Amino acid sequence: MRTYAVIFILVCCFTAVIPMAEAQDAYKRMLDDPRAFNGPPGSVIDPSSLRSIPIGLFAPFNQGDPAAHDLYRGVSLAVEQANAGGGYRGVNFRLVRRWAADPWAAGSKEVIRLVYGDRVWAVIGFRDGASHIAQQIAAKAHVPVIAPVSSASSLTRAGVPWIFRLPPDDKIQARLLVKNGIVTRHFNRVGLVSATDHDSRAAAGEIKKELNQQKVPPLFHFKVSPNLPGLQAIVERIRGFRPGVLVLCFRAAAVPVLLKALQGNGIVCPVFMPWSPGVDIKELRAIYKGPLYMVEPFQPPDQAKTGGIYKQFSRDFEKRFSVFPTYSAAYGYDAARLIILSIRSKGLNRPGIRRGLKELSGYEGASGPIIWDNGNNALH
Repeated sequence: MRTYAVIFILVCCFTAVIPMAEAQDAYKRMLDDPRAFNGPPGSVIDPSSLRSIPIGLFAPFNQGDPAAHDLYRGVSLAVEQANAGGGYRGVNFRLVRRWAADPWAAGSKEVIRLVYGDRVWAVIGFRDGASHIAQQIAAKAHVPVIAPVSSASSLTRAGVPWIFRLPPDDKIQARLLVKNGIVTRHFNRVGLVSATDHDSRAAAGEIKKELNQQKVPPLFHFKVSPNLPGLQAIVERIRGFRPGVLVLCFRAAAVPVLLKALQGNGIVCPVFMPWSPGVDIKELRAIYKGPLYMVEPFQPPDQAKTGGIYKQFSRDFEKRFSVFPTYSAAYGYDAARLIILSIRSKGLNRPGIRRGLKELSGYEGASGPIIWDNGNNALH
């Protein structure tokens, strides 16, 4: 025992006189340092050997889904305008669209077909995990991916340098809703209701985290299936808590159904929502008489400094489709334009196109200026 005690005392004394080394800067700050790709440069394909230049769109064909339909029309308009301007060295761009009813299950097969079968030069993703699936394939196949309507915060956390996201992520939207909305207006007795699909669940998670951080924890958090089974029972549970404000996280199709049920049962408290692609706020205000607040993913055109660019896009869109463009349409248009501009700048080379997208930081689009911050649009 004495021997060990002496050794222990000697070690303590020895270490106590060692001078402390000066703190060194971290070798790598994973979430802050710009991401880079240092793999093979790839070969440039001569466009004259191709019949067309395919760009992939991983989104539903269903015209009843307003977000998918508007996204498709925005992308289509950009491709049509590019081809009217000569395509790329006289070869037209071509939109290749694929989808799977359950993107988490069969989606990877469809993205693999886009990348290896259709040989697209870039992929434009959708919501509901679609961009996550495309991201996983892109990391192996070295194909650039743009997510124009996905807000999942986890999309860019993996540090994959091949993916770029346009709208504000769930974390930013949660801060806007809670800190700048609910807390600023001194609302209390907050109720949270969310669907169980991937995007709604992710948005609700960030909102709940922000509510707790702002010391206004939710009175309740009800999680329901996206198609709202047992709707009346859900509404009665909400009414039983007598919330002062509600936060809803659902796909666009479910929101008016739920609001009608709330209105019909005498619940007219303020309702807050993150941006859900395809939601028409004017339609909702005709349904629900209580105050409605929804995050706008980019600044309204009449207030934006780049309103002139949006107005030109809006005129072109209305002339082509006879309807006013939505946020999803503007984001789809910008996504396709960025890919086309990158191809024209760097040629038909996937790593080059990714590099070209990164270098387009500062691009003035229909949705406003786009400045990349590790794959995120920093200005949104």
